[in-house]
Amino acid sequence: MNTMPPVVKIDELAKKYKYFLFDCDGVLWFGSNHIGQAFRNIEKLEADGHKVFFITNLATISRKDMAAKMMSDTFKYDSVKPESCYPASTLAGLHVVQNMPDCKKVWMIGAQGLKDELENFGLEVKGYGLTDEEKKNSNFDNMQELISTLNDTEIDPEIKAVVQGSDYDINLKKN
Repeated sequence: MNTMPPVVKIDELAKKYKYFLFDCDGVLWFGSNHIGQAFRNIEKLEADGHKVFFITNLATISRKDMAAKMMSDTFKYDSVKPESCYPASTLAGLHVVQNMPDCKKVWMIGAQGLKDELENFGLEVKGYGLTDEEKKNSNFDNMQELISTLNDTEIDPEIKAVVQGSDYDINLKKN
């Protein structure tokens, strides 16, 4: 018994639908490698008048970075517009401004792309993390130093939300 769904050609889908949303990671690319002819098919959809949007659960990149990746020599998709890209970082900022109107300042744990997007939505970002110099000079091997650092951290009462994304440099002194 065959349990595989039938294969549907892109031309058949294009006849039925006007809008297409594509996940990027694992669908259009895997890391820095493209998957099949995905972008050439997308170009065909756009040439035929379809609207195309891109989504990803990555919170480490901004719309601008996502579009730049698509335009790179690897993918060569030059017609992408940042406003058609929706990484998780953009959706986080959008959610805060649409659903938390009193929130003007957030505590963020995450990467530069998330910070960029939150700031693009007019949010003040705190908690981004240590500078490269602070990372080099910090020594939290001593538990007493760590406790002292945490005890000296003041929480800003104007912060109304915590926004967390992937953070490759997570530490206990995110101020």
